[in-house]
Amino acid sequence: MTPSEGAPAYETTDIALVLNPPLTPGDASDQAEMELVANLGSALPDTEARRGWLFVTEAQIRRQSEHAVLLYSRA
Repeated sequence: MTPSEGAPAYETTDIALVLNPPLTPGDASDQAEMELVANLGSALPDTEARRGWLFVTEAQIRRQSEHAVLLYSRA
């Protein structure tokens, strides 16, 4: 990542999640997303590395195939 405000670049590992059905904008979904991210974060070992969570579609992953790999899909 290269911050636009001039801070030094840094590496990050982001995990993209495809939810089916996707969350819809609104207070309940916002709360569900925050809880999901908190639970996922607490399930991973604590490291010094930066990591983040992205909510995307399968189409977005396919379009970014040079950067992303679809690991699991359940129809």
